[in-house]
Amino acid sequence: MAEATLRRSFFAGGLFGLTAVLKPELMLAAGLITFTMAVMQWWHRKRLRLSTIVAWAGGAALPTLGFIVYFAAYLPWKEAVRVSCTAWLNVATNTRSSGVLLQETFLGVDRPWKHLLEQLSATLLACVLIAVIAGAGLAGRAHHAEKVVSAFQRIIGGIAVVVGVF
Repeated sequence: MAEATLRRSFFAGGLFGLTAVLKPELMLAAGLITFTMAVMQWWHRKRLRLSTIVAWAGGAALPTLGFIVYFAAYLPWKEAVRVSCTAWLNVATNTRSSGVLLQETFLGVDRPWKHLLEQLSATLLACVLIAVIAGAGLAGRAHHAEKVVSAFQRIIGGIAVVVGVF
């Protein structure tokens, strides 16, 4: 795990901040990744310095501030702020758009448990596929010197093809 430097923290915060001007779904993913990073830092007993946290927060705020400045050239100040913060403001303060049936369907909240199971199974399938590809790569590297294609590699390749098709 790499050291949390000011540059890396600022860059990670900037990527997180970009999600705040995009879509709520991306904000959820970015929040989970950020939470995972914090847990990993704690797990490895690496303290985050205040300067890296401030750099991350500055990077996170920068995209929204940039969009506010850009939109302020064309819109009144309050409207520029509202338009720039559409993703996170809609999630935090507005139920109007999420209350529309079509929007609920697009977001998947019309049947959340069904969609959760679909997403979990798709994620599990992706993890299995990645593991199979990694296993084939490791097995290929181990037998590369002899240039022998083992039965194990053929099985792994077959599984990768089958999993990839589905």
